[in-house]
Amino acid sequence: MSAYRTILFFGVFWGIMAHTMQAQSVLLVANQNPGSLNTSDQAIKSRLESMGLTVFITGGPGTVPSASDADGKSLVIISASVYSTSINSIFRDVDVPVICNEPWLFDDMKMTSYYENYHYGATSSRKRIRILNSTHPIAVPYNYYVDVLSYYQEIGWGYPHSTADLIASVEGGGYSIFVYEEGEMMKSLYAPAMRIGFFLGPNTAAYLNSTGWQIFENTVNYALSCTDVTDGGKIAGFESRCGGFNPAAIISGVVA
Repeated sequence: MSAYRTILFFGVFWGIMAHTMQAQSVLLVANQNPGSLNTSDQAIKSRLESMGLTVFITGGPGTVPSASDADGKSLVIISASVYSTSINSIFRDVDVPVICNEPWLFDDMKMTSYYENYHYGATSSRKRIRILNSTHPIAVPYNYYVDVLSYYQEIGWGYPHSTADLIASVEGGGYSIFVYEEGEMMKSLYAPAMRIGFFLGPNTAAYLNSTGWQIFENTVNYALSCTDVTDGGKIAGFESRCGGFNPAAIISGVVA
């Protein structure tokens, strides 16, 4: 390998590593500080870390969340442990994907209209959801009714605008998983980036079974857009935003 190609390789390599680390950072908005997360939020944090993601926490006592907290992150996850009146519309306009687990923020985020227990709410004592779109990447490989919890818990829901993709529903409520792609009209606001309504209540994640966790991981991966990007001017070998990396393709000197 020539000196020029060696320099090029290491420049590309570290550029990719920097991009990868940035692409793997998640902001978890919770109602506790990092050292005192409740069981459910700790389960979410641990799962994200097991997926290779770096997790930053905001929203606990003594902290004032800001939209700027999302800067440089690839994903924001808002836990249902937060007080909706404290978060309100802080993350409504951020230009990174948001997974919102708190139904009482759906209206503030313009993901639903504003009538509590009509346009959004939560249903208690549920273990299963109904998959409505089995071909969507979030739902694969599941169909029809699936148990997502090992114990009866609260499941959040909302009724989004007609532009949303409806992934799942819950008995006695509305849609437990729904997705707005970037640029789609929500409620009087075009989605600045992907917005996902997800069913996890304030204590629900602690009771997710293997199916529930798989759907959660599918949702995170979908929000992170884990698709092949080896074309379109990207560097061959950098397989996805979620960290797939093949240094052999870089060593070969292939640059798209």
